[in-house]
Amino acid sequence: MRWLIAVMLAVSMASPSQAATVTFRSTVADFHNPERGFWRQPNSDFLAATPDELDDTARYGTLAHAMVRLDDYRHADLPPSLLDRLAGQMALARTKGLKLILRFAYNDGLTDGVGLDAPLAQVLRHIAALKPVVAANADVVFVWQMGFIGAWGEGHTSSNHLTSRAAEKRIGDALLDALPAGRQLQWRTPAQISLWYPTVAAIPAAPRIGLFNDCFLASTTDWGTYADDASQRAAQKHYVARLTAAAPFGGETCFFDASTVGARTSCADILSEGRRFHLSYLGRDWYQGFIDAWRAGGCLDDVSRSMGYRLQLSAASASVRVARGGTATVRLSLRNVGWAAPVNRRPLLLRLRDSGGQLVTTVTGADLRTLGPGTSRSFGFALTVPSTLAVGRYQLWAAAPDVDARLAGNPAYAIRFANAARSVGGLRQAWNGKTGEFSLGLALDVR
Repeated sequence: MRWLIAVMLAVSMASPSQAATVTFRSTVADFHNPERGFWRQPNSDFLAATPDELDDTARYGTLAHAMVRLDDYRHADLPPSLLDRLAGQMALARTKGLKLILRFAYNDGLTDGVGLDAPLAQVLRHIAALKPVVAANADVVFVWQMGFIGAWGEGHTSSNHLTSRAAEKRIGDALLDALPAGRQLQWRTPAQISLWYPTVAAIPAAPRIGLFNDCFLASTTDWGTYADDASQRAAQKHYVARLTAAAPFGGETCFFDASTVGARTSCADILSEGRRFHLSYLGRDWYQGFIDAWRAGGCLDDVSRSMGYRLQLSAASASVRVARGGTATVRLSLRNVGWAAPVNRRPLLLRLRDSGGQLVTTVTGADLRTLGPGTSRSFGFALTVPSTLAVGRYQLWAAAPDVDARLAGNPAYAIRFANAARSVGGLRQAWNGKTGEFSLGLALDVR
C-alpha cells in the first residue's frame, strides 16, 4: 500500500496544478500616477526652480513643465555652466518623483509683437549641445516639446523667420536626432507635424512626434492650432485623433471671454474631446476659467482621473501548487478606463514573495502601452520556482515600475492600479505604497 501511495503522490506532483482565480474591485479614488494628469510649472525658468518649488509641484501631481530659458544665448553658444545647471536640475527632479515636460525658449512672451529667438544656425548649435545632457537624464523626461521658435517656444511670431517650413524641418530633424531613445517629441500644430507625416496614411505605427495644444478648447481654431477653414479644420482634427492613438497629446487651455467664438467650456466638451484626442496631460493653472467650469459642472474629478491611462486589474488566476524547480502558470487581466495608453515603455511585472515579504523572483511581462484606452487584455506569465526554495506558501504581486534602472526601485514612479483594497479567501488585495505593487490575493504552495 505504501508504494501505491508514493506512486499516486508522484503522479499528482507531476501533473498540471489546479488553478485558483480571483477578481478585483475597482475604485473611483483619484491619486497621482506617473506620466499623466495635471501639470504645474515650478518656475518660469526651470534652471531657477528651487527644491521647495519642485516639492510644491509634486504635491499636485507627477508632471512638471520644465521651461528652460535661453534668453541670454540668442547670439551665443551655451556655456558648460548652463549645461551643468540643467543636469543638476534634472537630478533634483528625480529626487522629487517628477517627470518633465521639457521645452527650451528664448523669451517669456512677445516683444513689440514678436517672439525674440535665435538665428537658425544658433538654434541648431544649441540643440547639439543639449543632446548629451538630455540623453543622460532621459529617465526624467516625459516628453520633449519642440520649443525654440517664437514666443514661449510655441512656434509662432519668430523674430528670425523660424516659422518657415524649411526652418521648421531643419529644427525638427535636429530635435529628432537629439531625442533620447524611447522618448517622443511634440510639435504645436498638425500643420507642422505634417512635415514628417503628411497624411493619416503616412502616420507610422509608432510615431516619434505627437502634439501639444496650448489653447485646447479655447476657440473655434484653438487660437491657431487648427485652420480657419471648417473643412480643413475637420480634416486636421481627424488627423490628430488618429495620430494621438499612439503619440502623446497634451498641453493647456488658454484665455477666453464672452466675445470668444467657439470656446468649449462644458463638461460635455472636455469629456468628449479628452477621449477623442487621447489627452494625457493638461496644465492645472491656465486657464482657470476652464477649471472653474468643470468644477461647477461636476466633472473636474472625472477629468483628473481620466487623463492618460487608468489601469484596473479585473481578474487573475494562478496554479495552486508547484514543485520546487517547476513552473506555475499565471494570468492577469487588466482594463484601461483612461483616455490614453501609457506614453513610454512600461512592462508589467509579476513578483513572488514569501510570508515575510522577501522577494523570491520576478517575471517580466508585456509592455503596457499595448493596453489602449477602453480596451482589456489578458497577460500570461510562466513563473519558474527556484529549485532551492523552501517548501511553503508564497504570495503573488503585480507591479509596473519605471523601466529605467535609476527609477525602478522608487514607488513614486510606479503605476498604481485603480483597485480597492479587500480580503479574498483570507488573503489581502491591496496597494503597497512602499514597494509600488499590488497584492493579488493569490498564494502559491511550493512543495
